[in-house]
Amino acid sequence: MPRRSAPDPLSRRIGERIHELRLEAGLTLEKLAYESELGSKGHLSDLERGLVQPTVGTLAVIARRLGVLLLDLVTFTEDGPRALLVETSRRAPPAEVATALRAFGREPGGEPFRIVRRPPPAKQRVDAIPLYDLAAAAGAFGEGRAVEARAWVVPRSMRVLRPGMFVVRATGRSMEPRIPDGAYCVFMGPVRSTPVGRVVLVEHRSVGDPETGGAYSIKRLQLRPGKRRRGIRLVPDNAEYPALEIDDRSSIRVIGELVAVLGLGPGIASG
Repeated sequence: MPRRSAPDPLSRRIGERIHELRLEAGLTLEKLAYESELGSKGHLSDLERGLVQPTVGTLAVIARRLGVLLLDLVTFTEDGPRALLVETSRRAPPAEVATALRAFGREPGGEPFRIVRRPPPAKQRVDAIPLYDLAAAAGAFGEGRAVEARAWVVPRSMRVLRPGMFVVRATGRSMEPRIPDGAYCVFMGPVRSTPVGRVVLVEHRSVGDPETGGAYSIKRLQLRPGKRRRGIRLVPDNAEYPALEIDDRSSIRVIGELVAVLGLGPGIASG
């Protein structure tokens, strides 16, 4: 969009909201612009000052990196009680949001997917996608061997399923608020290139994740600066947790890239 000489009221309010959430996330203009693939920090600066009318696609990219919903970028608490309720729910722990939903007579999220019978081979990953534990997901997409799914599921929030999609359950709080502890997530694998700035499921052989104590982690992948840029940083969205520093890129395996967060649900026994 062309740069305006003066901001229009709505663009200014959206820009101020982006600025507020960026500071809350502890991100500089340059860092957010780079990790959101928006281009220059000058363009992001124009957005924050309301000099550029943002597209829905641009707002979605910014919201994803800030770990918020698109709704949060266009919610202004001064608009009244409903807007204040939206903002309050953004800041509240997931358990409190669930309690509030039940008070309104709504079960939080319900089941994030339907469990179905194993589809015939021609319909697998078209009609349903597999749910794996983390170790099985690594085997299925890393080593090319056959791995039995714990279940076959149809996500309720997704209309189109594609080959390569699979579901795992996240553990820990390092990717909150985007990925709550215990949430089921859809990933796409295998990953053919290095998905810089994306949220990925990785297996790392050289270091364990201090949050889970295991070799698997869901984090945002970044390259470490250096002449050969061989180092990797696995960065949490939750600032309370440290990044994982990986010196040798060959010591990690990217199993899948995050497609969607389905939400919380019950545990599933192996079957």
